[in-house]
Amino acid sequence: AALLTRRGYPESYKMRNRLCLLASIAAGAFAFNSGGELRVPARRIDTRLHESLQEETDDAQNLPSRRTFLFSAVAAVGLAGAETAMAQPEQKSKTRLGGMPNTIRSVGNVMDELQRDLMQEQWDLVAAYPAQLRSFVPVFTKFTDSAFPTDEPTDKGLRVALRYEVGRFFASVERLRQATLRKDLDDAYVAYSDMSLHFDRYMQVGGLYTYY
Repeated sequence: AALLTRRGYPESYKMRNRLCLLASIAAGAFAFNSGGELRVPARRIDTRLHESLQEETDDAQNLPSRRTFLFSAVAAVGLAGAETAMAQPEQKSKTRLGGMPNTIRSVGNVMDELQRDLMQEQWDLVAAYPAQLRSFVPVFTKFTDSAFPTDEPTDKGLRVALRYEVGRFFASVERLRQATLRKDLDDAYVAYSDMSLHFDRYMQVGGLYTYY
């Protein structure tokens, strides 16, 4: 069966071969030895049943039925219509959001640079990040309202969740700013970890990750 599967034979062909083998064993064409292995006796084996089944299988493979053809045609038309219907909302969504998703994703690059400078205790460089990150506030706000603009319960719930994560993110940014003024490395690490956590949640809720 494994060999037939690798060669791509249809399931019906494999089933017919199993039935042919069982019929041959029942007729005495095959037998098993004491070790449980299949052996073939010296007398001639009647292979007419197998040849008949092989011819029917070949005919079935070479002549697809009308039902299969019609089903394929209907499925192709249905899928084409569905793709057309789905393409229009997706295009409108991209037009409405513009470059905001990519702008928000770029915050991740800023966070990477901040982590590098913080671990090297470059306080003069770390001090510039809070203001840089706060400049993204309008983008976060605009994306939240544009990506989920309707009064549907789902959109309302997502807007609330996104606004919460944005609020917690920038509260952590403020904590980082104060820790930087004191050059408190431990508190700065805590602030950075909170920033990373809430930014990650915002990305997940907003569907902004391009991979998982």
